[in-house]
Amino acid sequence: MDTTETYIKMCDNDDVQSLLELLALEDKQGSTFIKADDHNVIVWAANMITAPPAIKFIRLPHQDQLQKLVEYPSVFDALSKFVRTIFSELETTGEGNHQLEMQGIYSQYINFTSREQLELAFVMKEKYGKVWNGEKWLS
Repeated sequence: MDTTETYIKMCDNDDVQSLLELLALEDKQGSTFIKADDHNVIVWAANMITAPPAIKFIRLPHQDQLQKLVEYPSVFDALSKFVRTIFSELETTGEGNHQLEMQGIYSQYINFTSREQLELAFVMKEKYGKVWNGEKWLS
């Protein structure tokens, strides 16, 4: 489970947190939360954390939870769309060689350090047309 500063920053967003509320109750079980002030990790067995309003918790989605947020008719369709989105900047050069164009916002995909970061970027692109620029989500 990714609990890096980058992933916390990616998840600390109203759109991300709203999406996670759409998960079925059974898919929320075992969710990982992090306290915003000190980044202590809490794995919670229930749907929600009850705490004083002054304490902010950020839900960090697991890879399987993220995959449930984008539905496709088959696993093949989902994987195909995922690969096309991630490698949309792939270009063919000369003798059929491929290179990743390092310009534009998609170059951020290669900087992700976990599958959760990559999956979250895919979900945000699919649901909101937003991309991660390394600091925030952009439309």
